Amino acid sequence: MTIKGDQLYELGWLTIQDMSSLHPSFDNLPEDKYAEKRLRSRRYSCYRHNADGSVTKLSQKDFMQSSNINKHVGDVERKYEPLDPSLETNPVFLKMFEEFRERTNLSENSAIEVHQIRWHCAKRVKIPAPEGVHQDGFDYIGMFMVNSHNIDGGELMIYPSPDEAPLLVKQLEPGEFMILNDKRLFHYAAPLVPRPNKDEGYWDLIILTANEALQSA
Repeated sequence: MTIKGDQLYELGWLTIQDMSSLHPSFDNLPEDKYAEKRLRSRRYSCYRHNADGSVTKLSQKDFMQSSNINKHVGDVERKYEPLDPSLETNPVFLKMFEEFRERTNLSENSAIEVHQIRWHCAKRVKIPAPEGVHQDGFDYIGMFMVNSHNIDGGELMIYPSPDEAPLLVKQLEPGEFMILNDKRLFHYAAPLVPRPNKDEGYWDLIILTANEALQSA
């Protein structure tokens, strides 16, 4: 099924469910200086997904959301380092693009923005989405769970509006994903709760966002 018409979100599993090939790339993510200290580390790049399954990296750009969309850090040009080029040939990474485009019917010339994020959680509860129940300002968003270590919580929630009860509350497992219509739905993530030991917890996701490419006349 595709995220079209009344089908506003979809859950699924990657056919390659072993995420271990992606784990090392999360260990050297730079700190996100636009977030609370030690909340998250992050890289950001833009790609096109080609018919042969490969990706083409687009020119690096700053990331910015309107303050109408992001009340927490809107209207700020955020500069992030690009994703590690080795991911561009990683079969798991490429499979995420395939699933995303298959379920959204995005055209091949649509730009797909990719956020690789690790949320850190040690000693105290962390709020992964300080902006609250929100949209990201795109047509579609895909959240792909890569790893979760030494934490509880982090359930992803989908809402019809910020003032209504959630349609779905789901704890994603590594290899599982959630794709939704960002124009018509809102989302949030529950607080991350560290387990009572000395190990630092973390929560690793790759998030794809895209708008429909404008068709030439």
